[in-house]
Amino acid sequence: MSSVVVVLKNPTLEVDPGGTSTLELTVHNVSTIVEQYDVSVVGDAAEWASVEPASLSLFPNTQQDVTVTFRPPREWHVEPGEFPFGVKVQPANDPEGSVVEEGVLTIASYRKLAAELIPSVTMGKRKGKLGVAIDSWSNVAVPAAVRGRDPSDTLVIHVRPRKLVLQPGTTTFAKLKIVPRRRYLRGPQKQSRFKVAVEPEGADPILLDATLIQEPLLPKGSLAGLAVVALLLAWFLVIRPTVKNAAVSAVQPQLASQQRQQQKVQAQLATTAKKVNQVQSKVNKVATTTTQNASAAAAAAAAAAAAAVSATTTTTLPASSTTTTAPASTTTSSTTTTTTTTTLPPGANAAQLTPGPYSNAIEVVAAPGKVQQGTFVVPQGNALDLTDIIIENLTQVDGSTVQVGLELPGQTAPKYFFEMSLTQLTSEDFSLKTPLVLQQGYTFVITVSCAGGGTSACAANVYFDGTAQITGAGAS
Repeated sequence: MSSVVVVLKNPTLEVDPGGTSTLELTVHNVSTIVEQYDVSVVGDAAEWASVEPASLSLFPNTQQDVTVTFRPPREWHVEPGEFPFGVKVQPANDPEGSVVEEGVLTIASYRKLAAELIPSVTMGKRKGKLGVAIDSWSNVAVPAAVRGRDPSDTLVIHVRPRKLVLQPGTTTFAKLKIVPRRRYLRGPQKQSRFKVAVEPEGADPILLDATLIQEPLLPKGSLAGLAVVALLLAWFLVIRPTVKNAAVSAVQPQLASQQRQQQKVQAQLATTAKKVNQVQSKVNKVATTTTQNASAAAAAAAAAAAAAVSATTTTTLPASSTTTTAPASTTTSSTTTTTTTTTLPPGANAAQLTPGPYSNAIEVVAAPGKVQQGTFVVPQGNALDLTDIIIENLTQVDGSTVQVGLELPGQTAPKYFFEMSLTQLTSEDFSLKTPLVLQQGYTFVITVSCAGGGTSACAANVYFDGTAQITGAGAS
């Protein structure tokens, strides 16, 4: 029989990392001798525990209270959850009579984040680039979103990736591309201030101040701008009208010659038709006045007359009549439009997607007069909830468009729900209030239609973000 009885007053404790939590226990000496006892903590929470007093001496049938204090550090490696422990009381004269009373310490989760722009000021004529580094000292994974905020609406801010999962004790990076909506040739530098927001779930957003210094396309003091303007004026006011008049003057004699030749041929054709009508009238007259027995002779006369007419027609037409009788306007030319498909690189969407935030981009380039497609197929066992679609125009070609849509299994053509003209260098950001659910086998289609007749290809980037899920046979 043990010589000690131990009673824990509060065996279940809760504590925040960096805080303290205490429990009290009572040690009873039920032996007949004066006994000394050592009190210690065992188990997963022992490294954070202290005992006061750690050793005590009791007379028979007496008792004393002992306080145990837990102080877990506020460190990312201290994971939240339940940690069982035991308070061991060991008599000095009876080691085998030790008593262990058990309890549970629950450690709460916390979020501690910091963010920094690298650099905070960027320079560029057409665009600027920044990076944001997010440090997580939290003891749990924290989902977060990164967004650009421009109150003046003079900038288009692209973030990749827009959604992150910040793991404990790690640094996560995101890239930003800042594109001014308007550009200018000359003048002083222009500063545009904006903010980058890191928005973690369950915590206040972190706002970072950033600046884009936009430089003129032509450096200050350069005569290049004046030279370009002078060349444009010379082209439109002098060179172009001169070239046009010279071309018209060179072509007019040829056009007049062709018209005269065409009129001559038409007159010859009218004369020939008149002769044919006269011969046909004679044949009809002979056929009505001759008897049945003379029909063979009449037929021979008609054949001879037809042969004479054919010879007359062949000799009167010039050798070039076969090419000049048909008007030049009847010749038509068409540009064959072919549709090709560009998919993501092999392996990019063939395997199952990792559950959680997902982002990707498809770049589609179409030659002049062509239609080019880029596709993303949701793998088997996956679903993708689309929340953001960004269409970025990389070239400026009049009459060209980019379309975004879906093609379901069994369909022969996609259904488009977004369309943007490629006439201007603009970008569109579509944030979906209700996620667009793409089931397995659904095809995300981007089609670029490039206008013919030019020399510039059409190019567009389509970024899309969402949340990947495991469904069906892919779920564990």
